[in-house]
Parts: sequence; C-alpha cells; structure tokens
Amino acid sequence: FYNRGDNFTAQSGIYYKNIGDIYNFYHLPSFLSPFLINNYIDTKDDIVSYAIYSQFNFKLGKNLQITAGFRLDKSDPYQIEGGFSYDTPFFTKQIGKVVRNRIEFIPRIAAIYRLSSDAIIKLLYGRAIRRPSFFQDYLQVQTNETTLFPEKIETIELNYQHILSRNYLLSFNLFQNILDNLITRLIILDDFGNYDYSYSTNAGRMITRGVELTFSAKPSDTFFLEFSATYQNTDDQTIGHDGIDLAYSPELLAYLKISYDLSPKLKISMNGRYVGPMKPYWDDAPDPESVSYIPIGRIGKDVIGYLDLGLNIRLTDIIKKGVFVNLKISNLLDSEIRYPVFTNNPYADKGTLDYGRHMMVTLGYAF
Repeated sequence: FYNRGDNFTAQSGIYYKNIGDIYNFYHLPSFLSPFLINNYIDTKDDIVSYAIYSQFNFKLGKNLQITAGFRLDKSDPYQIEGGFSYDTPFFTKQIGKVVRNRIEFIPRIAAIYRLSSDAIIKLLYGRAIRRPSFFQDYLQVQTNETTLFPEKIETIELNYQHILSRNYLLSFNLFQNILDNLITRLIILDDFGNYDYSYSTNAGRMITRGVELTFSAKPSDTFFLEFSATYQNTDDQTIGHDGIDLAYSPELLAYLKISYDLSPKLKISMNGRYVGPMKPYWDDAPDPESVSYIPIGRIGKDVIGYLDLGLNIRLTDIIKKGVFVNLKISNLLDSEIRYPVFTNNPYADKGTLDYGRHMMVTLGYAF
C-alpha cells in the first residue's frame, strides 16, 4: 500500500490458490443413466491459479475522483481422469489435460464527479470472469472437445444520485452488460442437413441494456421506505438464436421495502417484489417427431408476471425482557406465482407453482 498525500493512493498484491484432491462420485438420473460416474484430478496434479492486482486512487481538484485498477489472472494446466459406468462391465475411462495458457486481463475504472453538495454523478466500467467448473472441464475431456475458456462480463454504468433533502435520496442508473464466451450447448445444421451437436462450447453472447430508478426515504427514526424499479432488455446473440427472446429474463422488476416502529416493542415491516412475464427454455435440438429437423423450441408456456407481498410483525420483551413473538406472512395477496419450466421438470409445462398465502409464528428468547 502506498499513500502520497490526500490526492493519490495505490495498493497492489499477489494472489495464489491451490486446489487438489478433488474426487466426484455421482449418479445422473436426470440423464436416464443407470450407471455411476466418477472423476478426479490426477494424483500428481493440483488446480493452481495466480494473480497480480493493483489499484490506484486519484483526486483531481475538489470535485473529481478517479479509481482505476486491474488484475492479471492465470491458471496452470492440470490433468483430469474419469470413468463412466463405474463398477460395471461397460466401464470406460477418459484421461485429458485442461490447458488454459492465456493470461486474463481484468480492468476496472470509476470516475466520480460531485456536481454540487446534493448531487453526484458516477461513470463506472468493469470486467469480470468466471472460470469453467471442474464438472464442465471433465465433460469436455469426456467428449474429447477443446478446452473451455472463462466466461466474461463487461459492465458500463452511468449513475446519478441526488439528495432531495436530509432524509430523501433519488438514484438513477443507465447500464449495459456484455456477456461473452458464455459456456453453452450449440447445435448447428450443417451443409448436408444434419445437426452437429457439441456438449458445450464458448459460443454464448448476450447484451443487456437497462435503466434503474431507486427512491429511499427516512422521514423519522421510526419509518423507512425504499422503492426501486428496473427495466431491461437482453439481446441473445448466440449463434442460431437470432430473433429468439431470452428465457427466464423478465423485462420489468420492482422492489418495495417498508418498516415502521409502532412502539419500542412493536415493529411492522413489509416487502414486495414484482416480476414481469417470463419465457421458458428454448431447445435447439431437433424435434424427434419432425422429419425436417425443426427444433423443439419452447419446452413450455410463458408465465405471467406476479406481485409477491410479505408482512412481518415482531413484538419484543413480552412477559419478560428478551422474549419475543414474530408473525411472518408470505404471499399476503395469495397471488398465483409460477416459475417457467426447465429441462429437469418438463412435465410442468405451464410453470412450477410456488406456495400460496402461508404464515409462520416464531416464539423465542434473545440473550
């Protein structure tokens, strides 16, 4: 850490991580397989990753502050061994090496400018990565595919905050997220009219653009309110997904939090969320009942948006100090809440139902 006066600070470091002796032994009933699968790291190998990072803070005048940093990240090759149909006459073994020689550059920068004593504007940019899981690496070895690389997300955000008064705050955000190198299954029709199938590859790409508005208020020590709403739209640019709306991605989200202390011993709070309509998974695989290689498409029906409100009432220091009773009511309006069907529950083509109105009473003692 380095500090030079009030206008410049810097911080740097080195990161090292070593993971070894990973051994998985499991069954995959969802794939209709009666056999067990085991996979593990070679006894002579570990999963080792290194990183160097640094961050700098600058103050340019009274109103502008800039924070910039980066991270260089790299992992060593390691060998995976695995077996399919373990402990049966059909046992097969796969051995493969996971090699990712590329050094990942992960930058971030933020510029914060104070327009006045009540208003601040921020411009933020950042990048992050997600390395493939051990299970995903093993599947690549099993199918003799090329090594998977980290998934990436780049975010740019413009934020405006305005203090309306001492106890009221308004915040407005514009944002764009670019997700690239997403690990996805890719099925492509070749020149001969046949489907080429790959278990997973770095072919996914999505761009999300949106706006978020947040209002918070605390007019007194006993009352608090916060409301936020987000509108977003995601363009799925994965090969073969042109014009296909993204699954499990509502365009409109809203959240509400309210708390009120009726007395030092009685507190009431409410939280709510609105989730817009969503679509289920789109399956690129050819429909087995079709002779023209038409994709299966949506595996279920769209679900409508829903409003979920919850109420919590807490009474403390009853009978004696420390004894409390708490009443929690979930789905207060008894709304019909459905989640879009996924590949592991295809029977629920209209969506999976959540609970209706339900409550829980808790009696406890705090000491």
